[in-house]
Amino acid sequence: MQHHVQRHYPRPMYVPVRYVRPIYQIEPRTIIIWITNNNGSQTQVLLTAVSYGGYLGPRGEYYAAMPTYDHLKAMYGIPCVVPERTNVVVYLGNVRGNESVVILTRKGTDYYGPRGECYHYLPTVAQLSLTYGR
Repeated sequence: MQHHVQRHYPRPMYVPVRYVRPIYQIEPRTIIIWITNNNGSQTQVLLTAVSYGGYLGPRGEYYAAMPTYDHLKAMYGIPCVVPERTNVVVYLGNVRGNESVVILTRKGTDYYGPRGECYHYLPTVAQLSLTYGR
């Protein structure tokens, strides 16, 4: 004879869950700082003020206090060297409306034309027109 055993399990208890709205919410503040690079261009650095104090940088780094301009420039500025200007481009126009381009190369305080002539100072358009005008 088989006995049928009835097992009693406790009934599951359902508890309604309510969404609790936070009392306050801190909106992140974004601070924009412009870094001027050595070549004159600018780089934008975004810092986010966080609720627990301090700031987060664009790469996720944490600053306990506002970082200095020099620190941000070292991290986010574009490393570049301003090139020394060695060429001067002069546009020569004529009465027919055509334009000639003369490129002078500076060496020290002297300027050299495309034909090898040396000017001890920057020549005027009138001086270059005598040699290169058409």
